[in-house]
Amino acid sequence: MEQGIGITQQLSGISRAGQSSSARRQANKENYVSYAENITPIKSRNARNRVDKNAPPVQMNLDDSQTPKNITSSKTTPNKSRNGQVDSIQSYSTAKEQQDIEKLSYAKFVLDTCSHRNVDEVLAIVKPIADSASAAVAKESIETIASAMEQLLAGKLSDVDSVLPLDDLQQHIPGIAEWTNVGLEMKSKRPLYGYFSDFAIFVAHCLSTSIAEGDLARLVLPASIQHLKSNESNDRRRVNMALTTHIADTAVESCHSQIYADILCNVEAKWKHDMDDDALKQVLVYSAGIYAQQPNRRFLWGLAICTTSVYACVMLNDGVLVSSAMDIATAAGRRMLITLLVHWSLCLESQLGYDPTMRRLSDDDSSFCTNNDDFLLGGDGKCDRIRYEVDCYDDMNQETHTYITLRTIMSASSLLGRHTRCFVARLKYADSADTNVVVIKDAWPPIESEIHNEIELLRQIRNQFEINPPVHLYPRLEVGGHVQLDIDGHSAIDTTDAIFDLMGTIRREPPMDGTKGTWQQQVLRAHRRIVMSPVGRGLKSVNNEEELIIVLAEAMRCHNSILKDCGVLHRDISTNNILVVREDHSSLPRGLLIDLDFAVPVDREKRTAQPAQSGTLPYMSIANLENINIERTALDDWESLFYVICWLATFGISSSDRNANPRCHYFSIYEWLTSNKKTIADRKRSYMDTKIIFRSLIVSKFQSKYKLLRRLAINLHKALFAHVNCKGALNPKDLRSASDLSDLEESDHSSELAIDPLVARNDYVGDILLNLQDAMDKSEKQARARLAE
Repeated sequence: MEQGIGITQQLSGISRAGQSSSARRQANKENYVSYAENITPIKSRNARNRVDKNAPPVQMNLDDSQTPKNITSSKTTPNKSRNGQVDSIQSYSTAKEQQDIEKLSYAKFVLDTCSHRNVDEVLAIVKPIADSASAAVAKESIETIASAMEQLLAGKLSDVDSVLPLDDLQQHIPGIAEWTNVGLEMKSKRPLYGYFSDFAIFVAHCLSTSIAEGDLARLVLPASIQHLKSNESNDRRRVNMALTTHIADTAVESCHSQIYADILCNVEAKWKHDMDDDALKQVLVYSAGIYAQQPNRRFLWGLAICTTSVYACVMLNDGVLVSSAMDIATAAGRRMLITLLVHWSLCLESQLGYDPTMRRLSDDDSSFCTNNDDFLLGGDGKCDRIRYEVDCYDDMNQETHTYITLRTIMSASSLLGRHTRCFVARLKYADSADTNVVVIKDAWPPIESEIHNEIELLRQIRNQFEINPPVHLYPRLEVGGHVQLDIDGHSAIDTTDAIFDLMGTIRREPPMDGTKGTWQQQVLRAHRRIVMSPVGRGLKSVNNEEELIIVLAEAMRCHNSILKDCGVLHRDISTNNILVVREDHSSLPRGLLIDLDFAVPVDREKRTAQPAQSGTLPYMSIANLENINIERTALDDWESLFYVICWLATFGISSSDRNANPRCHYFSIYEWLTSNKKTIADRKRSYMDTKIIFRSLIVSKFQSKYKLLRRLAINLHKALFAHVNCKGALNPKDLRSASDLSDLEESDHSSELAIDPLVARNDYVGDILLNLQDAMDKSEKQARARLAE
């Protein structure tokens, strides 16, 4: 195809002089499609679908990238784009090799924009509390171990403390000695893992024999199998080496753990001295998988090795802090690494990044698992192999309730962000295993005013619906509050500040302009835990399009009720936030709207001078994407639902019903996933402007079997974008740029040329909502009738 030719010329090739006025109107709009494509004429399908080079890389997300367990590895469900954070999404049907490239690109992006070097304060996180017994033991142990290592490296065996196991220590000295002398002649990174293993086991031997068992909190040992891979992780990448923790009386040797759930710290080595960035990028890539398999981690540790240089890094919710190099070629550098290993062995669990309010049960503990599917109807009914005992504190009643997790339904597979996790669970002290199950949501949202607190909004909804029970399902709050940590004998809320206190520094607010700032400038987040009912499964657990429509219809009835009766606007309709609830196998599914992370009281939204952008990127409304300075209304959420329907109708409504077209990632709709906000908004404006363009570029790609979804999408499009007083989706100001004014005199926009139809739409919210609800009700009625046949 010749470059520079727009849609109008491609379709017709008719001269403007011979066109009728109606044809010219349509031509003007279709010509704008060409203008909206990167504000240049369409060149080719490949060029049109190319990812914006100025946008951050995709796949491993800067902010909350959650992976529901009932979504296949194709990852058709994109992730959330948080206000103030970089747009981030998961790829759809991407080759494994491409995923690896994207992960490394993302890691580089994080390293460049969110990491801070030479932050030696990170080593203080695990320093035992001053004047404590552990502090005295640590100080003495560090002196003893450092002295022994230096004496043995110098060949002075007689000067080593007689308490230490000389024979055990000597077998590791050759490896440590070689490590101290490696230079530019190294050709492989493999020996470095052996050297580091010798170093770590040397320290563990010293601690095991010189410290009383009651004073030694744990042993930190290397994994014996390089290229460790988790059986539970979908990530095919393998951690080259990891450190794991064991009880104090464990035999001192390389352990045989092979799962991410056991990793304290992953270790990545490179054989050139200038490859520290490459080593750190690998650490970041693997750490996302560790977060996914360790729901009780508040933050993560990592070690990057470049020949003799060792860097310790801590991954927080909004940044990566990297220490100065610990140079193993010097006595001072060896002492620093010894200090870190000793402190890891003596400090509190919370200093390692673990959550003391979420305790891992023994792998053979099957309490409360009945091995039926009463808690996840439609699933296999099996509990997770690794489960947890979770303390949930209720801020209002000031009571702690303890639950046992049964199954993980959402893991925090992101490196940074909220780290939202969700579990199906039961009360630990319930009278029987038949007690109703609940969902526990664990997350680190930014601290905002209490009026925007999800827990408070859920209480508001519960209080209203307890008085006037609705016929639809709604997310009922059972317990909600902040996670309470026992810090130095006092109870305190778990926040970002609690981590900074360990470093002996004060956290400061990040720059308002979004620039990087100093390492102390981090977002203040609070660790919150919410217990809710009922329990549902992911949207992709529906069996057919009829069930999907029934579920979506009830979810939107809930949306309408919490807006009308509770004054709460949801603002994040997506495939992740609508669940399927079944009373039994034979009953029709019901829809449950969840996740009020972005919800706000309506009166607050009206007072907002500039509404915040919120939602899940491919499903965000155009006004939301462009951050138009107008009030956000229920129409924005209905528009998001409309995009959800278009997405599922194109790529498949379930994991077993995916689009088989090998080129589906070239479809126009796929750009909603791979582009930045501005580009997605431009695409949506052009694709939604008329029914002809919408049907041609979007509906035509729906799977042919989805007859009801096709009809529903067309009717919702008509209600949203074809209202008699605000037709179309194109901004007339941009339309002027695409064509000269004389061509626009007879266009659909000519009567109100200066008014954006999406702005004008807010004057007709009530009327449009009635049309949307009518379209949904008719579609639901048809779906129920089909299933009843």
